[in-house]
Amino acid sequence: MNLKQAYITRPRQLDQILNWIGLDRETAPSMWVVTIGSVIFASIIYLTRGNVYAGIAVIFGLCIVIVSILRVEYGFMIFLGMALFFDQYQIPGYNPLTLAVQYFDNIKQITYLPHINVAVFNPVEVQLLLLVMGLIFAKITHRFQKMVHVPVWGAAILFLGWFFLSFVHGMADGGSFLPALWGMRALFYLGVLYFLVPQIIRTPEDVKKVMWIAIVMITFKALQGIGRFVLQRFSFAGEMTLTNHEDPVFAVTLIILVICLYLYKARGFQRIALTLLTPVLLLCLFVGQRRAAYAAFFVSLGMLYLILEPVYRKKFTRFAFPVLIFTLMYFAVFWNSYNKLGEPVQLIKSGLFPMDKEEAGSRYDSNLYRKNEDYNLAYTVKKNPVIGIGFGKKYLQPLSLAKISFPLRDYISHNQIFWLVVEMGGVGFFLFLLFFFSIAGYGANLSKYIQNPYMKAVCVMAVIAVMNQLVASFFDLQLTYYRNMIYLGTLLGLMPAIRDNQEKDKTPINKRIRS
Repeated sequence: MNLKQAYITRPRQLDQILNWIGLDRETAPSMWVVTIGSVIFASIIYLTRGNVYAGIAVIFGLCIVIVSILRVEYGFMIFLGMALFFDQYQIPGYNPLTLAVQYFDNIKQITYLPHINVAVFNPVEVQLLLLVMGLIFAKITHRFQKMVHVPVWGAAILFLGWFFLSFVHGMADGGSFLPALWGMRALFYLGVLYFLVPQIIRTPEDVKKVMWIAIVMITFKALQGIGRFVLQRFSFAGEMTLTNHEDPVFAVTLIILVICLYLYKARGFQRIALTLLTPVLLLCLFVGQRRAAYAAFFVSLGMLYLILEPVYRKKFTRFAFPVLIFTLMYFAVFWNSYNKLGEPVQLIKSGLFPMDKEEAGSRYDSNLYRKNEDYNLAYTVKKNPVIGIGFGKKYLQPLSLAKISFPLRDYISHNQIFWLVVEMGGVGFFLFLLFFFSIAGYGANLSKYIQNPYMKAVCVMAVIAVMNQLVASFFDLQLTYYRNMIYLGTLLGLMPAIRDNQEKDKTPINKRIRS
């Protein structure tokens, strides 16, 4: 008689055995899991000659595999949390644990894992594959009955189709595979998540959970930068930034969200939490020191004003007018001041107006580099205006650029809007804008008919996130940053859940506000 038969036919004898080893029926399965996990952990440590980090990575990876397949929605939330928590690039002068994990590196490059030369894929891609498998399993087990319709899917397919044709064109014309891979991955993640997230996140409760993950992780990254500023005695210690380049851009989306929650009178713990965290998010802009984030913030506020219905626009104006007056006074007072309080003003000033080397300081070389870079991009577009040069090829450099630490500087530029024109040509750029503006227009129109105040606020925030990202990408490396595109793809993927779980309210908007 095997153990299973004994468990069924002789419960008393089995209970005696379990009691003898200090277990019962409820705790026995857990102990099996712990035992198997301990054996795997010990085996990995033995095979890697005492590499504890490899053992932890394998056990954590197995947990992700199980969760992603059995409960795909939780697997996705773990994926999003990890993408926002870990760092893709090093912040000069710092090497935190969030970078040391090497979450965004190819597996063959992860130093604490055995070297596998052919493993040119990263943990992000492994998790995306697991989510697809989890979705298939959910379909087989009838947890999800039907596929969810994805909005403006035609525009998305056209853009992604040309995107891959540009890769083929670049490879056929002598391009290098690895630079092409690094340039394309982020936008590929965006495309995958745009179609994948609507199939996974289907309920209002899951939408709220996703937003909680975003709030917690973005706040943590903000506090990480603020903590460095405090530990350095409230100074930057000669560093250009204390956060990842993308963290202040993420903070802007949460600031927009809390404004929308108040405008639409959406009550709940998220509004309370974001209200308390708003100073932290604003400080994230300060310690991030990214002109792209400031530009994206002001444009996002302007975009919010434009897409609001007239009644909400009046409410927003009453709130924004005193803030605008205070901001103008702040700029006037610190326009020619170079102390700590005036640093944001000088940062924005250096990006808007030409400044001499003495006045611009450390930003002068950066400004000059970007101007030369933009000229080279324009020169390249002029030579290849229709279909571009394709991914994996260097853009032309009639003006020599200074040597910088970025290894892909000859393939990927700071201005990623111009860079996309270089890679995909005028046709590809048109399809890129068609997709982004189509989904933004769809979301803006959808928000006018959503009755639930919270869902309405999230929908508007997702629309603003599109413009926020485009503006940031005009000034800085953003379209090729994995974290940016994962976050944006997630926000855009929430729209079907917002659409399908809300009754469209046909009540005129002015009557709805009064009620």
